[in-house]
Amino acid sequence: ILDELAADGLEDDTIVFFWGDHGEGIPHGKRSLNEHGLRVPLVVRVPSRFADRAGHEAAQATTDALVSLLDLGPTALDLAGVPIPDWMEGHSVLGPHARAAQVVIGARDRMDAVSGFGRTVRERRLRYVRNILPWLDGDDLPPYADGVPITGELRAARAAGTLPPGAAWFSRATRPVEELYDVVTDPDGVHDLAADPAHAADLERLRASLRDWMRATRDTGILPEPILRREAASAGSEWAVFHPPQGTAAEEAAAARYDALLDVAWDVGAGHAPDRFMASLASADPAIRFWAASGVGWSAVRHGDTAAAVTTLTPLLDDQDPVVRIAAARWLVRCGAAEPGLTALAALIDDGDLDVRFAALASVEELGMAARPLWDRVAGLEFGKDERYASDIAGRVRGWIARGGTHRAR
Repeated sequence: ILDELAADGLEDDTIVFFWGDHGEGIPHGKRSLNEHGLRVPLVVRVPSRFADRAGHEAAQATTDALVSLLDLGPTALDLAGVPIPDWMEGHSVLGPHARAAQVVIGARDRMDAVSGFGRTVRERRLRYVRNILPWLDGDDLPPYADGVPITGELRAARAAGTLPPGAAWFSRATRPVEELYDVVTDPDGVHDLAADPAHAADLERLRASLRDWMRATRDTGILPEPILRREAASAGSEWAVFHPPQGTAAEEAAAARYDALLDVAWDVGAGHAPDRFMASLASADPAIRFWAASGVGWSAVRHGDTAAAVTTLTPLLDDQDPVVRIAAARWLVRCGAAEPGLTALAALIDDGDLDVRFAALASVEELGMAARPLWDRVAGLEFGKDERYASDIAGRVRGWIARGGTHRAR
């Protein structure tokens, strides 16, 4: 890069940012909310003529400051002498207006065909992870990884019970709601400190930090994708769903709605009994009903009260919103009522809304063997050019049929 700039006569006029977008392209080194997945190299070259703006006297200097890739835009503007707009996320880390961050937030949502919703807070020494969909298992590799040698080795070791401690995450049938790691002494994230009484205050602080951030930014990950896409089409963008014009009644309503959503979604993983979610099932907001249905199902599976959950969830198969019907169907299957749940999913994978169709297919994939009666139907589906990831799920299911089983840990 520098040689080309020199050849073009731009070497002394160009500030260069060089970074990685994620960790190594191997399991747990990409797509993961840990040091391997999120800590990346960052090198900035500032020509001598701009050195005074960078704020470093040494020709070469390193920093242990916490930096997010969201900070690169504001930093570039700061080094260029351009005011940083108030609306821009991130902050300058190198320049006249540089400031040190106390924490960095990381996020993981659905990636390609693989479901996910997790957030992480990184301090200098500690990393907190919250798995907001704790029922997902540890093998969240995408369909294209099914034929990669390292994937086969991991799955064979899991089956043989020979996974080393550093790969124990791969054998998890579910995920802990919270994880806490000392990234200095345990950069590989082997020793989870979330249950350690000595770190109770750390856990509470970081938990509050994440919740405050989600509330302050109105993190749109909290909306199921079909609902988010539908509302974004009306609002003008996904960001605008929770950010109407400031100072308006709509803005107040959006803030109140977000708080209500966060309360329910947060409590899904908090160990509450199903009763916690009963009132929310009657909400006028389908996103709240989705989280409430998920809370009832997940809580019932954890507490062993699946019969009561079946009674509660069955009426939701007639909910007016397909996202709620998908949640109810998935949890009915998990609670032992396979026939009504799979019948509902069979109808939903033919939905004309491609986002709904994908969500239903993702539920079939997540259910694995429990959704075996639907495999042949999924394998025979045809997809349009805008359904790449739905097609990937069908391809994975065809592989399951050929092998006579799934890759799932459970």
